[in-house]
Amino acid sequence: MRVWIFLIFILSCNRNDFESKLKQAIREKDFLTAANICSEYKSKDFEKDCEMSINDSIVEIEKIISQRKELPFIKLIIDKEKARKIQQLLKNNIHLGIKYRSIWNETTEQRSE
Repeated sequence: MRVWIFLIFILSCNRNDFESKLKQAIREKDFLTAANICSEYKSKDFEKDCEMSINDSIVEIEKIISQRKELPFIKLIIDKEKARKIQQLLKNNIHLGIKYRSIWNETTEQRSE
């Protein structure tokens, strides 16, 4: 009985942590972080916000990748934090990873700051 209570407590703490991080990312309009959280933890409560965050992330990824057409022989240097968030999203979201990971790695290079 104590084990079940402990497990329920742990699961509710993880859910509260997930929800607070997601709410903060949405409030700060940090769509890459929100998309990462949504890709890692599924929730019906935030389905619309998650869908918008993932769509905004796709637009950002495609915008960066499309710059390759203008500069085909060099890698684009991306802000370290943005590159980390996008790489994490491509890892967490299988569909986006399949679609974008190889071209992302060919196109970009992290800025070392």
